[in-house]
Amino acid sequence: MNQFITGNLKLEIDDPTLEARLTFTPDPEGTEWKSEKILDLLNEKGIKEGIDLDALDEFLSSSSAERKSKEPFSFIIARGTAPVDARPARLKIEHLSIPGELQKLDPVRAIAEKTSFSSYDLYSIFF
Repeated sequence: MNQFITGNLKLEIDDPTLEARLTFTPDPEGTEWKSEKILDLLNEKGIKEGIDLDALDEFLSSSSAERKSKEPFSFIIARGTAPVDARPARLKIEHLSIPGELQKLDPVRAIAEKTSFSSYDLYSIFF
């Protein structure tokens, strides 16, 4: 649908509440506003996330009676999410005990028992 509304549009950004509000004043000689143009306006102002597309569609598809009214009306077009305070990374080093059944193992002896070194010369073992 190519819905549009004609009039003057004002964008207000409230930093503390992280809300962007559009205030529209109908004017037959004003600007023709389509969704693409409104989204471009939001993008120019740095609003790229949290846009309420349903509210935008409802705004553009408002009834003829509402459009003929000269009274301005406003709605929240976008809401942001407050940032979370960053916490520094923490490294926790713990000394872990070796389980009893692993303490009994001797890895060098286990390898030596499984390997017959008689078939190797020292050069092939180390190089």
